[in-house]
Amino acid sequence: ANFDDSTVVITGVNADPGNRAIHERLKRFVIEHSGRAVMRASLGKLRYIHLISHADLVIGNSSSGIIEAPLVGTPSVNIGARQKGRQRQPSVIDSGVTEVEIRNAINIGLQRGHELTPSTSSHRRLPSDVIVETLCTADPKAILAKPFVDHELCR
Repeated sequence: ANFDDSTVVITGVNADPGNRAIHERLKRFVIEHSGRAVMRASLGKLRYIHLISHADLVIGNSSSGIIEAPLVGTPSVNIGARQKGRQRQPSVIDSGVTEVEIRNAINIGLQRGHELTPSTSSHRRLPSDVIVETLCTADPKAILAKPFVDHELCR
């Protein structure tokens, strides 16, 4: 698939080495796909969460695809090894860095998004709703029990 009918919202790049080249390439993509692609340095927390809660897919190598996207029930494609070692939800699809690998992962992610339902995920729920539900159903005695560990240096 070419995804030619997709609307693309790109948020700013991080401060990792090589970020300037990535920023320039993304700017070029937006110019080449005027009318269906936009780029913003930042959306702020609330706008970003609102956007991804309505998106079909989050694509990139950011922790937001690993953490925030699953919380609102949006599948994500995690490109490359930058997030290696982080725990993942089933809605996160890991991808290599080639165009073919990314396209395949996008197709899987879009399909997975159609499979998500409120009974199998926190689909389209705001993180604040998940937090409130967790706090309301948690066992207060289990939360208040603070374990202590004696370290050998203290003996």
